[in-house]
Amino acid sequence: MIGRRDFLMLAAGAALPVAAFGAWDKGDAVALPPLTLLDGRLLDSATLRGKVVVLEFWASWCPFCTRGNPRIEALYRAHRSRGLEVLAISIDKTQKAAADYLKSRGYTFWQPC
Repeated sequence: MIGRRDFLMLAAGAALPVAAFGAWDKGDAVALPPLTLLDGRLLDSATLRGKVVVLEFWASWCPFCTRGNPRIEALYRAHRSRGLEVLAISIDKTQKAAADYLKSRGYTFWQPC
């Protein structure tokens, strides 16, 4: 299990590019490597081209995530028809813990495209 300090360092590292270089302007592109999803599918970044993507780091054991994920789900449901996608990157130690958490709560934001 990842410790609180490591989690905070990860969060700070994720915020560093925006803090160091200023906010990205509308239309700036970020190239992603191919990602393997929880269901085993491979997500090619070309699939996300032209969409607004929310990047979320979370864990099944995180109390802040438990409070925030319902809001991410509501945002996704309200705007997915307009091209919103959520890349929810779990920092759980096992894939099963992440998948069980998402399925037990009925979240759909983690199933892109």
